Amino acid sequence: MNDIWSDELHTASFAFQALDVLTTKDSIRRALARHSYPRRDGGTVQDMGSEPRETRCRIIFYERPPIDGEDELSSRSHLERFEAFVSAANAGFPQEFVHPITGSYNAQVEDIDFDADAEERDVIVCDCRFVEDTTDPAAFQIGSVRPSAGGAGSVAVEAEILNAALDAAGLESSVGTDASAAVSGWGSATSREITLELQSLSSQISQATDDLELATNLARHPIWRSMQRLHAEIRRAAQAARQVAPSLIEFTVAAPVPLRVMATNLYGAAAAQEKYAELLRLNDFDDPTLILSGTVVRAASSNSSPRQGLRSATR
Repeated sequence: MNDIWSDELHTASFAFQALDVLTTKDSIRRALARHSYPRRDGGTVQDMGSEPRETRCRIIFYERPPIDGEDELSSRSHLERFEAFVSAANAGFPQEFVHPITGSYNAQVEDIDFDADAEERDVIVCDCRFVEDTTDPAAFQIGSVRPSAGGAGSVAVEAEILNAALDAAGLESSVGTDASAAVSGWGSATSREITLELQSLSSQISQATDDLELATNLARHPIWRSMQRLHAEIRRAAQAARQVAPSLIEFTVAAPVPLRVMATNLYGAAAAQEKYAELLRLNDFDDPTLILSGTVVRAASSNSSPRQGLRSATR
């Protein structure tokens, strides 16, 4: 198909998947309670707040070369991109929808209608409705917004596709489930923890590929491709998570101090409880009630420097 579409389309995304959009039509409504009064003309209206935002989109899936700066999904066929979108729409929980004009908000897909024409076999035109799903609406921001990088949402979608393919072939593997569980916890993980889990998941994928003969059995090639797509999304999610994950420091305790006091000194009283649990996770203390002098402690870095009694060195 002629790539004239690339100059005519808007760009949106749902569940971290880029979408080529022909048209959008939005509904923004206020919930108004109307009050009428006996023997009086007119009435009053009470504003009850905004109703969920709705965006109706016409999306086109067509064969096109990858676009610079887009994710790995852009290199797939139009059928694969359409399948990934439908899987995301059927996930059953709100995900980020990035509107081509007004910014992003959490939404679910209410309905999907799609058409295919025999004269244009490599094109699927899809009409769908995104409905806002949150009681804390995002700001209405005019201006084209770049689709977000991949993360837990895109890993969950690929895991669901892989699990469905495995079930259809009568095969079993916990790779998809394990990947979704691991990536969902990376928001509070350190860079080192993310790297270790990424290595573990990569090894698990490699082992499952060998055990299930995905690379050598031609009939299982579609499952192999799904496994590789999942692996790519995991790597992208790890890269994004590491960019915001705190780096680690190591310091030596100069004088005996309770761990809770140490957490307060390092991070302040407001974050002390959360950081106390983090310090326990990062270290193997014999007695958290009193950390002895000379103990080397690993901790997430903070903008504030360690207080008196601690000697620190960034690793």
